[in-house]
Amino acid sequence: MSLKRILDLKVSREHYQSDALIIWCFDERFDDYRERHPLMHLLFSVLFWAGIKRFNPETSLLRAYIRQQKFRHPDVLKLAGGAKALAFEGEGNRNALLHQIWKAIRLHGAPRIVLMLHVDCGAFGGSQAFGDDPSGEMKNHLGGLSVAGDFLRQEFPDKKVDLLLADFNGLCALE
Repeated sequence: MSLKRILDLKVSREHYQSDALIIWCFDERFDDYRERHPLMHLLFSVLFWAGIKRFNPETSLLRAYIRQQKFRHPDVLKLAGGAKALAFEGEGNRNALLHQIWKAIRLHGAPRIVLMLHVDCGAFGGSQAFGDDPSGEMKNHLGGLSVAGDFLRQEFPDKKVDLLLADFNGLCALE
């Protein structure tokens, strides 16, 4: 067996302390990683700051949140449904995610855990799961975030736990 390098890129070997451990859904609609052409980014920036908010130059809700919070070294765990495994799935899935959370905190010492759920999530069955009842979906997700947050606060009493709900207009924090 041989190894063929397919990309050269120097990466820092320096160890870091994480600002936060973010548990996010892997749905690309909320973390659009595509790079925009610099001129399009500039045009969208000008339109955005001129008050035409639909031309937001930021293409990723996750990246915008990280920038807003001024996180320099966030650890991000992406899995179907984000925080869903802590609130709605069986003990096996919850324990698997909990194991990853413990590892991330042990390795990088994050003082904060951020949990996310989003509307129209395929892990819940998508838009068909709640039919034409957006209030039922919202009640389900807010209840799930609350359960997941309470669980993590018991497991990690010294950590700040933030609960986020994403929709197609942005991000809301459960207080």
